[in-house]
Amino acid sequence: MNVYSIVNSISRATGDQSEEAFKADLYSLFNSFNRMLAINHDLIILPTQIALVSSFGQIYVQLLNVLPVQEVAKIVKLTIDCLPPEPNVALVQAKLRCIHDTVKSEIFQNIDSRVELFEVFTRHLKKHMLQQQELKTCSTILGDMLTYLHHEQSKSTQKHHSVSREVEILVLVLLETLIYCVKELDRSSPVKGPLVACLVALLRLMEDQHYNHLWEKFGNIRQRRDRRQLKEFLLSVFIVFHNFVKQDVFPSDWVVMRMLTNQ
Repeated sequence: MNVYSIVNSISRATGDQSEEAFKADLYSLFNSFNRMLAINHDLIILPTQIALVSSFGQIYVQLLNVLPVQEVAKIVKLTIDCLPPEPNVALVQAKLRCIHDTVKSEIFQNIDSRVELFEVFTRHLKKHMLQQQELKTCSTILGDMLTYLHHEQSKSTQKHHSVSREVEILVLVLLETLIYCVKELDRSSPVKGPLVACLVALLRLMEDQHYNHLWEKFGNIRQRRDRRQLKEFLLSVFIVFHNFVKQDVFPSDWVVMRMLTNQ
């Protein structure tokens, strides 16, 4: 039984109760889910964990009919964060599918819920990218997030202001990791092109304030440790951009991306 079926069962069982009673039962259900999802390396429970997380995106429309979008976002956030820190590979794949479903959902279109989820999703993407786990899926999710931000940035000034916060989260949390992945991956890797496309898209979204915040992230450059971190970061940036010019990281038909990386 997936999450959609369970929520439907609760809805039918509480059909004659008040809306508040239904919400109370719903929150109790998700609390039970999260306790079960937090259990690590239990091969008996693992298939249930995978099924729950994989099907989570199927209930968003139904949840949005009874809960504010910010509350649904909090449920998603708690569900993703309650998973074990070192989960089974299949559970990692299920988690990333859930994140991707959320990015493509109505929840992600709301400014407040999107900003809250951005920090969570970016943190989880960073972890798996550093470990080079499911890089293809990570690059697809990140690409969809960046595409959405580019679309929103082209709208009104108010919308543009909201996008600036999400860009800042990506810059401070994920930019170094993205550069590291691009630098370390072999030229022949099929995921290198999509990751480079993500890096170029993020750089095109960045403005002066984002560069300033990135600089501030390295702290006091007079400190030996901070100077070393900054030096290593800048060296990685130079290596990546050198490879942009020297190597063909995109397929021959990616003409636009080739032009953008050479700008």
